Amino acid sequence: MDRFFEFEKAKLFDTWKRARNNKYSNPKFEEFHNFFKAFYDKIKNEDIASLTETQKIYLKQAMLYFQERVNCLSNNTATNAPYEVVESIKLAAKKWVPDIDDYIILTRYGDYSFYVDQKMEEEVLTYIENDYNIPFHKKTVLLSIPQHYYRDYLNNVVLYHEIGHFVDTINSITDIAVNVTINHIFNKRNSDEILQAFPFLSNNNIPHRYFLDYHFKEYFADIFAASFIGRNIDKYLKYLSYPKTETEDYSPTHPSNKLRFKMMDEFLQGKNNYVIDMIQYILGKKGLPNLCKISSTINANDLYRLLPVELSTDHDIHALYSLAWNVWDGDRSRFKSENNMSFDLQPTQLYTILNNLVEKSISNYLIKTKWENVSK
Repeated sequence: MDRFFEFEKAKLFDTWKRARNNKYSNPKFEEFHNFFKAFYDKIKNEDIASLTETQKIYLKQAMLYFQERVNCLSNNTATNAPYEVVESIKLAAKKWVPDIDDYIILTRYGDYSFYVDQKMEEEVLTYIENDYNIPFHKKTVLLSIPQHYYRDYLNNVVLYHEIGHFVDTINSITDIAVNVTINHIFNKRNSDEILQAFPFLSNNNIPHRYFLDYHFKEYFADIFAASFIGRNIDKYLKYLSYPKTETEDYSPTHPSNKLRFKMMDEFLQGKNNYVIDMIQYILGKKGLPNLCKISSTINANDLYRLLPVELSTDHDIHALYSLAWNVWDGDRSRFKSENNMSFDLQPTQLYTILNNLVEKSISNYLIKTKWENVSK
């Protein structure tokens, strides 16, 4: 078994060899990079046979922890990281995760997802500090984005759904909601309303709690996303599910599309239902802000003039994504009239232009905000 530990150390060295000369624009990435270097320097010549079984267990966990994250670092170099996208969703989460700036968000290629394991990370960092005297007090989040969408600002509205899962995980919102709902089911309270949101409860041959847990999490993430980008999250869901867009079929992990769209529509229309009321109730009990639609005064005029939009507030960043989608779906002949063009923009040209303008608009706002904060 000790030889296998040596094998894993060799793999880790190979990972480090490819990442050690990386340059990062984000100082947090550099800090994590140096943390790993300090850890690797400690273990590279360590005699595995001299370790206790407990130390080996923690070493195995630490090597896996670093293997995942150092591989991510190579996707987060100065030229690679989708900086504006990550900053957008960090701003979205800040009210519900006030210490979001203490998290290092590492992006990687893969299906859209957020991965955070607070318990495991705390164990690894405690082990490294106690056994090797290397303290590190920041937390990491692994954000997966499909490679072909890495710098696609319009498509990455999906990440508002994923950051919703992160907010939920950190605050245990739907964990509490599921426990309360099970109590309501047991005591036959709100039975009709609960069944409307969770129709699988009429089927006694499936594990109700398992389904309930996943479905509540999806509803929360959908509503969270809708509070920032309105119905634009629908576009991605409808495209993914085409041609079964309005299907009533549910899976163990997801409500039916029909119910998901209904839930978001009712939230955006200010209506009440069991799921929305439960989420808002738990947020209130935890002293967290309720979910509500953001407001913004920006308009599409500059986008039609092929200019970046001047953003004044954090809410404007989120509204910009919806604005860009509205332009994509809107009257494309307006580009000709606004710019005295003699030709129609092709979809491929418009796709590139809108993504570039969204990136530039957000970048300008973030730079301006940083300068203002420095000068205070």
